[in-house]
Amino acid sequence: MSNEQVIPPMPTEQPAPTPTPRPAWLVPAVTAMAGLAFGIGSTLAVQAVTAEEKPAKPKTFTLTGTVVIKGERTAVVQTASGNCGGVGGYNDLRTGASVTVYGKAGAIVSTGSLGASSPGSMSTTAAQQTCSFSVSVDGVPTGEGFYQVEVSHRGKISISEAEAVAGAFAASIGN
Repeated sequence: MSNEQVIPPMPTEQPAPTPTPRPAWLVPAVTAMAGLAFGIGSTLAVQAVTAEEKPAKPKTFTLTGTVVIKGERTAVVQTASGNCGGVGGYNDLRTGASVTVYGKAGAIVSTGSLGASSPGSMSTTAAQQTCSFSVSVDGVPTGEGFYQVEVSHRGKISISEAEAVAGAFAASIGN
């Protein structure tokens, strides 16, 4: 036995480099981002499939017609400008008085006001005098079947949808 040490031969290939370790946060971060993307995508897909179409705005029309006050000379007055209006117990009936339209369920569906007025027989000798107002209420929805129209606080008058659409609203207040 000799005292010589045996030296192994030199390798002919370079050793493989040691891989750089991944940061500890990388795998959880990538997993979280993938989960978030999947969650958002799933939510959007479900919403797209289950989204209900928004109901179309109902079609509307303008209710038009006339309101006439009939009364004694003391019930109707003619103004200097040639318009007319109610007096005494009819003093709420003037241009601008409220007109409320109700649908078949009794809910208010539109509001408007009395328009221009025109006097009828206004002579001082006539026992009966009249004052007519135009009525125009925009935005009344179709599909109700019938409507009730209230002028000021005078009570509701029923009218069919066909009559209302045709502009055939007519009310007479007084005697």
